[in-house]
Amino acid sequence: MESYISVATLRNWDRLNVTDAGKKLTKRANKTHSARTILPTEYVTDSNNIPAVEQIIEIVGASDATIPTAMYSLALNLLRQRKLLSGASSNPTNVDAFIKEYEYLGNDANLRQLLLPDNENDILGLVYQSLLLEGTKNQQGLYYTPSSIVDSMLRETVVGDRKTVLDPCCGSGSFLRNTQVIDPMQLFGIDIDPVAVML
Repeated sequence: MESYISVATLRNWDRLNVTDAGKKLTKRANKTHSARTILPTEYVTDSNNIPAVEQIIEIVGASDATIPTAMYSLALNLLRQRKLLSGASSNPTNVDAFIKEYEYLGNDANLRQLLLPDNENDILGLVYQSLLLEGTKNQQGLYYTPSSIVDSMLRETVVGDRKTVLDPCCGSGSFLRNTQVIDPMQLFGIDIDPVAVML
């Protein structure tokens, strides 16, 4: 059987004096069928929140809610905690639009009442990543960028008032949330994962 590898991989193998490269190709870790879930600690803003996040993940896992319903419920919860979800008539327009667009998912009353850490940069993205199977993430190419890398990449980014920003693989929006703009309408994100787009 003939195997094809990238030039960069060959270069790395040469540099590291890897012998018997053919066996490397047959023995590499294949995570495409992995049924494990992993809490991505590199994505956590405050390590003191890990026990709370683990508890949230456990509660979500024990609920009857599907992942999209659970994440919608947690999103409503976060809006409530940030006092953006009070009564339907007093909600900001974008909150009303969000509710109207995703209310078909239904919601889990218990998940809407959980106390979510308020000092996590992306608590919803963190919980969502932790619920997805490792194999699913691998097959779909779902790789979330840790906040420290996002901060480093955006540190010197200045977006003028007539410019727009497009993140073509936005996930739950780390780059978009951390890009300084005058008007949120300057920000656009696209992703193949509809739950990530909702978040």
